Amino acid sequence: MNRRSKFFLASALFFLAWQGTTVVLWLSQYDSPAEAVRCHLETLRQDWLLLMIVTDLMAIFVLAVSWVIVDLRKRGASFSPCVAWTLLLILFGSSALLVYLARAAPREPAASS
Repeated sequence: MNRRSKFFLASALFFLAWQGTTVVLWLSQYDSPAEAVRCHLETLRQDWLLLMIVTDLMAIFVLAVSWVIVDLRKRGASFSPCVAWTLLLILFGSSALLVYLARAAPREPAASS
């Protein structure tokens, strides 16, 4: 594993821990997950700048998923890995993208003797 792959994996672990922590803290502010989602959607309806930021992030997400699928297809992947990576990206976001980048990083050339 090269240094770039190690960096991407370490970053993925950091983001996964950060995302888990923020979700737990966010949910702890409400009586139920349903109330948290309701409050979040209400905030989005009232704050136009926040709505613009969220929609921009969704567009970036679609671009990232598209890029991963195109890259997988160029590497000869079948339909199943494309679906699996898409689901991982939906569930884990940037953490899954960083793991993909670590996995897809070019290999270091073997030392010649």
